[in-house]
Amino acid sequence: METRRLILQRAGHEIHAVHNLKEMERACQTQQYDLAILADALPDMEKMRIADVIRKACPALRVLELHTGLVPTVSDADAQLQVSASRPEGLVEAVAAALKTSRKEKTQS
Repeated sequence: METRRLILQRAGHEIHAVHNLKEMERACQTQQYDLAILADALPDMEKMRIADVIRKACPALRVLELHTGLVPTVSDADAQLQVSASRPEGLVEAVAAALKTSRKEKTQS
């Protein structure tokens, strides 16, 4: 994830990593974020659980799921990126695409 952090920082993004659900909930209460990235290293069930918590704790927060399989796990993610098939710039492009999505539009459709 450190390489991805550097790629996004070089593209001008500010990164705040959290390591568990409690940290994520606290971060949502104290800061406003544009995007949550669910790492491909997370087990599928954990990704779904985290996405559910994000939807409840930070409803306007967009979610980008990184995945290695053919099919993404988090069906309501605002964007997905199959990392095994992507080049490093693909992450920056996926973040840009996710940030163009309005979470309010997504929840109303």
